[in-house]
Amino acid sequence: MRTYTYLLICVMIAFYSCTNKSNSNLSHLTDIIITPSDIEPSFDIANYISDDFDIIALETNEECLIAGINDVIYINEKYYILDKQTSSIFVFDSQGKYISKLFKKGEGPDEYTSLDAFVVIGNDIWISDTNIRVLIGYNSNFDLIKKINLWDKMTVNDLAVMDNYICMASNWSGLYDNNIQLGLYGIHNEEMKGLIYVPEIPEYAARFTKTSQLSMSGDSCLFIYSYCDSIFQIKHDSVIPQYRIAFKERYKDIPYSIEDYINPDKGEIIKGIEDIKQINNNILLGYIDNGIFISAVYNIDKNQSQSYSHLSHSGLGNMKIFQYATYINDDYILSTYELTEVFNDKQLSFIPDFNLIENEEDKKKIEQVVSGLNMESNPILVKFKLK
Repeated sequence: MRTYTYLLICVMIAFYSCTNKSNSNLSHLTDIIITPSDIEPSFDIANYISDDFDIIALETNEECLIAGINDVIYINEKYYILDKQTSSIFVFDSQGKYISKLFKKGEGPDEYTSLDAFVVIGNDIWISDTNIRVLIGYNSNFDLIKKINLWDKMTVNDLAVMDNYICMASNWSGLYDNNIQLGLYGIHNEEMKGLIYVPEIPEYAARFTKTSQLSMSGDSCLFIYSYCDSIFQIKHDSVIPQYRIAFKERYKDIPYSIEDYINPDKGEIIKGIEDIKQINNNILLGYIDNGIFISAVYNIDKNQSQSYSHLSHSGLGNMKIFQYATYINDDYILSTYELTEVFNDKQLSFIPDFNLIENEEDKKKIEQVVSGLNMESNPILVKFKLK
């Protein structure tokens, strides 16, 4: 299992509470009960996906050296790869052949200083820059469409597209009164709308950054606060509290100081949900426990949850699927693997039981792709289609 490195503990003072005045009555919410000490080895996704799959080796050359994958979007038969380390979005065709990349880091009128999240609308790319607090749109030739100043409104850490809106989520407490934590930008009317605002913040509280706050499914989107035990559903241009996270151990939805978190006498404190995704009727909630990323899978129909060390695919030799390196786009699950996870002593370490793959064509498909790789190659993608 890959150890998940906790991304950021900012000394900046911030805390996100569920006591927002517009959402204070949360007694009707459905509880998602998570017991950290009760962990199963893996959650099998085989029943939720079709038998066919694609394994894609992303082309490697001097123009497209990927330092790390932070997000993947598959649309228009193209893969859009976000690499925050190089401040780039790489574009590959459906076979993994390199097409182009967006790289406009700088301080010019059509440039960004950081590339923190993105969405694709038609053939246009919209990105957020948290340093200068802007939302920027580029067309398919990477020419500027619009640059929207959000300085006195919000810092956008996560993006999603719903109906005619760009959903924007923030980890940031803000420097101004009435900063937005969840907002919408109208693609056609170009209007900004705040749905949830940043509440009052205790002076001693620590701030942590989530990897994912938004999760699309059909015509609605789930949103989870930074430091809040509630999950909200966004539909059209409104937001409704839907679920409440209930960790049974080592967690309280109250502000902690940094000293509390690093105090060994207090033991390992669960810092809340880091990542949210959806697969059919399941909500995947990722959290950190003792430095390890754990996936809690909540089945909506059964109103039950179970924690797992990772996801897997039993039909492909129990292929390991890591939630924090997996992205769900409409009908597809896109899992990414760095080359250190593909090879381990010349073995396919991300497929622990290769000989258990019964379909010979599946074996050949995997072997054909992997045989052409080396440790200098770009990461690979495995794409599954949801049923």
